[in-house]
Amino acid sequence: MTLSASEHASDQVRAIAALKLEELREWLAASQSAAKDAEERAHLFAAMSQIVQFQKDPKQVSVAPPAEPPDGPPIGTDDDGDGWG
Repeated sequence: MTLSASEHASDQVRAIAALKLEELREWLAASQSAAKDAEERAHLFAAMSQIVQFQKDPKQVSVAPPAEPPDGPPIGTDDDGDGWG
């Protein structure tokens, strides 16, 4: 979301990001009406609402920072580096 409003991104990048964000909002709206259980509808509604709020005023929506990766080597690495153990 923040890419669509970033001052550091080019106009073309912001336009593409804004288009994809709108496409996601439309998909969420369609999926929400097709969802069978309340928990899924609530999740889709919350995501869609956040996008709508962001589109109205990007400064009012705070995006959570990504989680820190755990300590240690990445999964699948080993001493010889070939990934085969």
